[in-house]
Amino acid sequence: MYNFDLVGYEILIDFIEKHNLYRLEGHILEIGSFLGGGTVKLAASSMKHGRTVYTVDIFEPDFDVTVNTEGYSMKDIYNFILQGKKQKHIFYKIIEGFSNIKVIHKDSKDLKFSQEEKFFFTFIDGNHSSFYLWNDFKLAWNNTVPEGVVSFHDYRGDLTETTEAIDGIIDKYREEILKKEENHDKKILFLFKGFHNE
Repeated sequence: MYNFDLVGYEILIDFIEKHNLYRLEGHILEIGSFLGGGTVKLAASSMKHGRTVYTVDIFEPDFDVTVNTEGYSMKDIYNFILQGKKQKHIFYKIIEGFSNIKVIHKDSKDLKFSQEEKFFFTFIDGNHSSFYLWNDFKLAWNNTVPEGVVSFHDYRGDLTETTEAIDGIIDKYREEILKKEENHDKKILFLFKGFHNE
């Protein structure tokens, strides 16, 4: 009926386990949860380690008007998938029963974390515009622990604006990025944070 995990979050879980990121301090941050299928997969994995998934979404499918190379906006794609159903309603049904999901129903540009809120892994798949990619990266990066990872979806995919923004982020933060990994098939880029911020 619905594809509740549009990304294939097993890729993220395998990455976290491969690099033993659970050894690090903090929790998981997800910016852009859509229907919650990936959120619950992260929550199930992190529950075994006593960690929480902070998930941020505005729950307004019309909000992202970024256009892909075929001329379709993300708004068009989301509404095609939803077929008139309410995103927020589906999301809350999907995450029922998970006590380690902290939902932040907010525009990410209005969000600030305290210094005590630390993350060892972030997945950014919210609004795909340049403004929001920069905003969401800084929001996550500032609270990412050393050797933690901030990852992006749709890198080198069919969203030109998204890829250009991420390349700009890599260039500006190159001194703070310890290393990069890329999953070409799923269009995911992983950035490891170094030990010192310039």
